[in-house]
Amino acid sequence: MTSFPVKVDQRDNVIPADINADTSVTLYADGTLTVATTAYEWTDLHGGHVGVVVLLYDANQHWLTSTSPVRYGLDGKWIGTSQITTSFNQTIDKDTMSQVAYVAIKHYNAPNDAWTDIQAWLKGAEQVFTDVADIVKKL
Repeated sequence: MTSFPVKVDQRDNVIPADINADTSVTLYADGTLTVATTAYEWTDLHGGHVGVVVLLYDANQHWLTSTSPVRYGLDGKWIGTSQITTSFNQTIDKDTMSQVAYVAIKHYNAPNDAWTDIQAWLKGAEQVFTDVADIVKKL
């Protein structure tokens, strides 16, 4: 039996963008999922894009669902935006909630639009749990 709320944190240096991303997720018993991300870049005029998505898996390590992907753009130090902090909520349906055993946060390099990047990544994640084994947390 899962004890709610479930809290998961992930920190990554996203390569080759060389952007740091810190994300905290809280999954509540009612299906509310809150996601808070800070992404920051410290190189002069470097910039890049980073994305984040939260994936939910069942006890057999089968992918159930994921959040909508979010993409952040940073301009590098000394120009534009070198840090962004933002959050969003998403509701997970009751049927899915009854099956959730693992929560994973995935940061990824996002030079393309978020839809293209995340669809390519999810295609593999649906089939191979080991792709995200190092970023999941068993509930």
